[in-house]
Amino acid sequence: MHKTIHALTFTLFLFLFLTSSLYAFTAQVVKVSDGDTITVLTEDKKEARIRFYGVDTPERGQAFGRVATEHLKTLLTPTVEIEVLDQDRYGRLVGLVYNSAGTNLNQQMVADGYAWVYTRYCSKSFCSDWKQLQNEARSAASGLWRDRDPVPPWQWRQGKRSSSHPDKELSAPFSGNTESQVAHRESCRHYDCKHCSVEFQTAAEAKNAGFRLCRMCN
Repeated sequence: MHKTIHALTFTLFLFLFLTSSLYAFTAQVVKVSDGDTITVLTEDKKEARIRFYGVDTPERGQAFGRVATEHLKTLLTPTVEIEVLDQDRYGRLVGLVYNSAGTNLNQQMVADGYAWVYTRYCSKSFCSDWKQLQNEARSAASGLWRDRDPVPPWQWRQGKRSSSHPDKELSAPFSGNTESQVAHRESCRHYDCKHCSVEFQTAAEAKNAGFRLCRMCN
């Protein structure tokens, strides 16, 4: 009887484990593609692309795209723990990423205001907690929520726009040099300058914030 109970308990534990995650491993971070995608080197010296589960951050070329990427870099540690939940159609492993301090970086990016909860693909029980963190970040105007009308990345990728975000403006982000107060287009060689830490979605936003446009790229 006791053996049967133990066997059933173990089976239930195994089922819960397998349905919550496929497997986990430790790896070294070798590349940060954007705010929700990294490349790691496994212990057997194989590279793997990791897509953060349940979140979506601004794309490169989109407002706050570069800032979100830089913010993720501040959270990452040389070694991370990956809890794999799925694999997408591009061959990337989809999962939860933890730094060496045990911080869940998927969740932290949402809490800090640099990621949306990707509702379409976030189906775990903790996703409701993440949505609450997103609401709190939005209320506090943290990260990308400083924008009065931010465009979700999935809409931006599909070429959609709101009435206040024409396609022309979406495709021309600027970065502002906080030392010189000069704003540079994404195509400018100074776009990623040392002090370019502020992003604007349009030239008008940069000018309204007190920045002048770069003469070389304007």
